[in-house]
Amino acid sequence: MANQLNLNSRKEGSDVNIYVEKEDWKEKEGIKTVGEGSIGFTEKGGGAWWGWSHRARYGFKIGYKVKKGDVVCFDNGGVESGFECKTLDDCKKLAKIFADAVS
Repeated sequence: MANQLNLNSRKEGSDVNIYVEKEDWKEKEGIKTVGEGSIGFTEKGGGAWWGWSHRARYGFKIGYKVKKGDVVCFDNGGVESGFECKTLDDCKKLAKIFADAVS
């Protein structure tokens, strides 16, 4: 189960600190750790759930369609090719899968 990070205890220059400031993430449900990765939400550009670790980061918006070979594709332990994000919950689901896959 994911644990909520205490944003007040972030280390200066940490990935979470940089992404929170750079992407202007809101604490809609807080920034959460998923395995070694993390997820967060930003309202910039219409809203997106982001997944990241020290290796990679990616944002998922409503309308995102999973393609074969994507990190979040079923072939890689995620959802089936052709899955489309229709809600922010779908976007959050993919952000979690992505964060776990790249961590």
